[in-house]
Amino acid sequence: MPDSWVKECRFDNGFDDAFYAIKEIFSNRLESIPTGIIAENDDMAAGAYKALEKLSLSIPEDVSVIGCDNAFFSRYLSPSLTTIEQYGYSIGKRASEFILTGDKSKLGEHRFDIIERESISNRFL
Repeated sequence: MPDSWVKECRFDNGFDDAFYAIKEIFSNRLESIPTGIIAENDDMAAGAYKALEKLSLSIPEDVSVIGCDNAFFSRYLSPSLTTIEQYGYSIGKRASEFILTGDKSKLGEHRFDIIERESISNRFL
């Protein structure tokens, strides 16, 4: 993967940052373009959706997209967004127990699930 395909987006401006990052990555059609996007969160994935729409690229036919956090709106995007559920409440609870007790065994294993929806093609898996 070329370094030019990796872009940093701020969490407080994820939608807009991802929108412009994807437009930049896909603007040079003379070079190869990514077949998939892994966004740091679902807000950034939504920004990628909008940029791909503006570039007349289809999800998942041209580009697969996966987000992270399983935000409430991810199922309502079109096509519905494949995302990673991280169980934030559980993470926060374990982290607070560790902070209060100092017992590293309270951290446990980090559990996540991939919520497969319509935004990825079989070639991406």
